[in-house]
Amino acid sequence: MQKLFRIEGSSIMGDKVEVRLPLEAARRIIRVTGKLPVTEKNIGRADMKELMDAVEKCLEGDVDGDMISIRTAEGMNLRIYIEER
Repeated sequence: MQKLFRIEGSSIMGDKVEVRLPLEAARRIIRVTGKLPVTEKNIGRADMKELMDAVEKCLEGDVDGDMISIRTAEGMNLRIYIEER
């Protein structure tokens, strides 16, 4: 069974983000770049450093399911999770 690293987000302006990568590829990208494969404008007011720390810890610990789920009063949504296929 393959695991996918998924990022889904939407803003009040109608912007949408969908990232779907094999889990091992996501681990390598984050290890090499130190960044999530999305731009900071697509994550609203969330603190990128805190998000990265949380995602790295979850990836190291082989967490399945939701890692981060944010819904703001302004209508911004962000979900980072691991999906098994």
